[in-house]
Amino acid sequence: MARGPARPRGHHPAKRGHMAMRRFLAFGLLAALLLAAAPGSAGAARLVDLVDPFITTGGDGFGVGSGYPGPAAPFGMIHPGPDTTDGDNAPPFYHCAGYYYKDRHIRAFSHTRIHGIGVPALGNLGIMPALGNPQDMIHEQNYRAAFSKKNESARPGYYSVLLDGSGIRAELTTGEMAAHHRYTFPAAQDALVVINAGHVSIGGEMYETDIAVDETAREVSGFLRFKGGLTGGNPGLKIFFTVKSRAPFRNAGTWTDQAFTPGAAAARGKSGGAVLAFNTSQGQQLEFLVAISYISVDQARANLAADAPDWDFDGLRARTENRWEELLNRFQVSGGSPKHQTIFYSALYHSMLAPTLMSEAGGRYMGFDGKVHQASGFRFYSDMSLWDTFRTLHPLLVLLAPEYQRDFILSMLAIADQGGYLPKWPARLNYSNCMVSSPADSVIADSYLKGIRDFDAGRAYQEMKEVAMGPTVNSSYGGREAIESYMKYGYIPADLHKGSSVSETLEHAFHDFAIAQMAQALGKHDDYEFFMQRSKSYKNLFNPDTKFFDGRNSDGTFIEPGADTAWRDVYTEGTAWQWLWYAPHDVPGLIALFGGREPFLQKLDEFFEKSHREPDTMSYDKYYWHGNEPDIHAAYLYLWAGRPDRTQEEVRWILQKKYDDTPAGVDGNDDAGTLSSWFVFSSMGLFPIPAMTRYFIGSPIFSESRIRLRNGNTFTVIANNVSPKNKYIQSAVLNGQPLTVPYVTHDAVEQGGVLTLELGPDPSPWGRDMD
Repeated sequence: MARGPARPRGHHPAKRGHMAMRRFLAFGLLAALLLAAAPGSAGAARLVDLVDPFITTGGDGFGVGSGYPGPAAPFGMIHPGPDTTDGDNAPPFYHCAGYYYKDRHIRAFSHTRIHGIGVPALGNLGIMPALGNPQDMIHEQNYRAAFSKKNESARPGYYSVLLDGSGIRAELTTGEMAAHHRYTFPAAQDALVVINAGHVSIGGEMYETDIAVDETAREVSGFLRFKGGLTGGNPGLKIFFTVKSRAPFRNAGTWTDQAFTPGAAAARGKSGGAVLAFNTSQGQQLEFLVAISYISVDQARANLAADAPDWDFDGLRARTENRWEELLNRFQVSGGSPKHQTIFYSALYHSMLAPTLMSEAGGRYMGFDGKVHQASGFRFYSDMSLWDTFRTLHPLLVLLAPEYQRDFILSMLAIADQGGYLPKWPARLNYSNCMVSSPADSVIADSYLKGIRDFDAGRAYQEMKEVAMGPTVNSSYGGREAIESYMKYGYIPADLHKGSSVSETLEHAFHDFAIAQMAQALGKHDDYEFFMQRSKSYKNLFNPDTKFFDGRNSDGTFIEPGADTAWRDVYTEGTAWQWLWYAPHDVPGLIALFGGREPFLQKLDEFFEKSHREPDTMSYDKYYWHGNEPDIHAAYLYLWAGRPDRTQEEVRWILQKKYDDTPAGVDGNDDAGTLSSWFVFSSMGLFPIPAMTRYFIGSPIFSESRIRLRNGNTFTVIANNVSPKNKYIQSAVLNGQPLTVPYVTHDAVEQGGVLTLELGPDPSPWGRDMD
């Protein structure tokens, strides 16, 4: 979701709280030659070599991507990496994941973050190598270090940087639950490693730290308790940790609340840490293993022993890289430009950084009820940016990583057991209530309809229905906003409920559709009819005078319309133009509101034509805004109006203009992989609408795309004659049979086969009838 510095999130008690915004690294001639080959073919580069973690780490204003370059395991628990700054007044919004590409100083290497979100949420347990006086290290400005981009590198599972001034090279790698630091020092009598338990993301607040130093065990351990942007206020989130040094340290000291005590082995206060001192020879490497836990220090030690039982930095790095290689190989693309292959595999990588593993060694995890639970038959995850990710990421994971998607659903059901209801934006151990409506409905329904059924579907359905039929009670979860008014009036009245009444109504209607599809699949015919009828509620806010969805009062009158390009109170993070298209579950009904195909097409054309003319600024886009979620399906709406050629044009425009192989390479916050997943789907020529079992055909940019499914089948999209000019589909053949409709079913994909598209430079009559 898009958010920006001008409008901080999180001020509504039961909704929004995070926001959405963009481009580095070019390959040399040799890399370009390698990339020209099919990555999956013999002699081609490993797919991890095509991933550029720096994409999503830059951008300006509403275009900031909020990514990070630090190493990560797929959906892992621990995320070590650099937290950067441009000075003492660095804007929090540019540092939601700790790192911002334009910065030139590293604050420390922290261990918790969420990819691509619009709220500074974590950034805990900072560790930093330095040279100097231990007593000075209680102040960050004395150990943070300048660095040059030319001395920084990253790839899946690995990060390296040379720190200016000290000449220390820092290298990081990680497994799922443990991180490994390796620092190469110059010859020094004042070599230090700072372990700051009070380090937190810019804008975060520490409540408590507890530090213990054990020189015999070469360990620093303890806990920290803090408040982050999504993790909840007092008492805050408690994280336990262990940091183990491979080498003995010469001496140590601790500090708390700005008071340093040399030789002290313990410290407790609002904010504190430890400083370890070493004598180093030229080129000597100091290594540290780090693990965290939400249960106890002993559990952190168990996590470390399970994930990194020895001091094999290169072995851990190879293990994580190989896991990435296996997952990336599930989707293979050929042709296209080297640039597009870099964007594709970087996007695929970014689609597997969140949710976050919360199950610890032995299967134990801390639950939403503050109790320790045992995960049986699944692994527990949190950090689900569901308002964003239900649209593209979770439909992608159904195909890409169904074994993870199944665990995400079981995790949501576990959260419902512990907290009372399905979550809408769970962040670590907090409901957060960020954003609007009940997006878990669509994630669960979409997965079930597409064959992920290894969970109690009947119970899941009841959880979905409960939230859809009334307010939540005895829970910190906010539920569906104004649900009683929605049920009474058929919309949320703007005079009774200030803020986002239009967006909430439209979102409720969409998720009603998802519930209806689940009900039908479960044989609940009365519920199916009820929720299908209620899914038409979006129509109640269509103003025939303005031809927009406008706020409406409880007496049935529409409120005075404001500027159609302004962020108005009745919309969530968007304008009237951007929310105009939000009925993807009932596009024929939306077309009818305009009076038929022609007036609908005129309005949709106007929308995109104005988007093409709009200059790229640091502010939000007023028309099509790819950096935010509500309208990212809009280019595909032309299919229902008989104009697949216009879908093909606009999809190509988005792929060309809204993505790049630079740090500012996405159009806004990647939102836990939402924008990246859009690219993965659309670049292959397919696009999902959640809770529909169809993939709608756009205009691929690769000559061949192969989806290697977990059932052993492979679905291939072949795009003959594809080029920047040849964007229009002339004909389609599915498994040897002509395909005249602009979609393929999920069953067809799961069964494997070949979709062959003939592309050309001019529009054709192909695909003009949806059914």
